[in-house]
Amino acid sequence: MAASILPFDIPLSFRLLAHDFGHSLAYLLLPLSLLYLSLYFNFKGYKRVYGVLTLGALVGFATATSVAPISCPPAASLMNFGVAVGVLKTLDIFARRHHPRTYAGASQPSPSLLALLLTTELRYESFTPNPTRVATSPFSEPTDLALHIAAFAALQMLPQEHAVILALQVLLTIYILWTTLQLVLRYQDSPPLFGPLYQADSLGGFWAKTWHNAFASPCTSLAYHPVRRALSRIGLPIDAARAGGLVAAFALMGAFHVYALSPLIAREGLRRVWWFFVGNGVAVV
Repeated sequence: MAASILPFDIPLSFRLLAHDFGHSLAYLLLPLSLLYLSLYFNFKGYKRVYGVLTLGALVGFATATSVAPISCPPAASLMNFGVAVGVLKTLDIFARRHHPRTYAGASQPSPSLLALLLTTELRYESFTPNPTRVATSPFSEPTDLALHIAAFAALQMLPQEHAVILALQVLLTIYILWTTLQLVLRYQDSPPLFGPLYQADSLGGFWAKTWHNAFASPCTSLAYHPVRRALSRIGLPIDAARAGGLVAAFALMGAFHVYALSPLIAREGLRRVWWFFVGNGVAVV
């Protein structure tokens, strides 16, 4: 057995995790590449090729966790998150194929660059329409991130058995992780991903103005619009149809989180996660 080049031994569990996670991420590159190629050929006008490659991308994402399984629950949860994002993005773009987004810049880039932007942007900032929103009031994202980190640290000193304390920690953890990624990966003119959590004045305002809207596009195209149209066709009033579409969008996000968290949480906990989102949708209506 070859000697390690490091001055210390890496535990076997970490080496197995690195192997499994690396294998899974490498496999995810296959459906991601198919998604990119499908968009490239779509921009070139090859609609049938786009359809075939889109199907291939969906199959690739859907089979990723079985072809390249991960035994470590936290890493498996991250893998599920990536798979769910890939499926939602692929279906969202396909659902909008008859009314695709258009590039927002002055000069049209090449099909290869357009496909890359559409593949990698969650909020489609280079295109119109997109779900980005302008902050209700100016604030410094780095300063706001520091304030939320301080709040998270303060919560660690409180009793951890209270559900409210745990829920606040979950919200702050998501805020801190996503805002950190936003500050590292954002475009220079990217609008904030979140509003300050302490400015939320109602449940509807929290979801509409404060919480991130990174998945607003698939929620709209895959849940809100189809359900609203279906309810309108069967004769429901427009307000009732919109309410049904909104609850469906929350239910889709609930299913997204259930799938992502399934390696970490027992079935009863997953059921509560889904009903949490559905309940918020009903309450917002």
